[in-house]
Amino acid sequence: MRVLLAAAVLSLLAASAACAQSVAPQQNAAPPRGPELLGMQLAQALQTFGAPSHIYPIRGDQPWQDDVVFFYSTHLYLYWYDDRVWQIRFDRNFEGSFLNLSMGDSRTDAERVLGKPVTSRDDWEIFQLADRGFPVRARLFFTADRISDVYIYRSDF
Repeated sequence: MRVLLAAAVLSLLAASAACAQSVAPQQNAAPPRGPELLGMQLAQALQTFGAPSHIYPIRGDQPWQDDVVFFYSTHLYLYWYDDRVWQIRFDRNFEGSFLNLSMGDSRTDAERVLGKPVTSRDDWEIFQLADRGFPVRARLFFTADRISDVYIYRSDF
């Protein structure tokens, strides 16, 4: 399985390098920053965001949970499965907005914007988002009751 994961990463690296030379990121439109990224294909991601700063694999508990991740210098992460983005992440250093929220917003702000969480713990909450032909959820992590990390993902995986 590691050989297949390595081959997938190398294949994505080669495709990324080839596309990056011929496709510059869009400059006119603001890039999408939410559930609309889910299902995005490689060529569209490269056209929208350009080549990632880093590409790396993440091992799951099960072989089918292995992912390839594109990291962008804006602190956006795209998680790939079967040639499509299935999960996105914005880490604490992300400076843009997402889901009408920003890093550092309060838990109360998140609940006001996203509604009642499906699951709530001391340092994270999961919210059901609008269906996109597949179920979508957002998991927000909090430090001192402030948003510090965000994952938006297909919840049917």
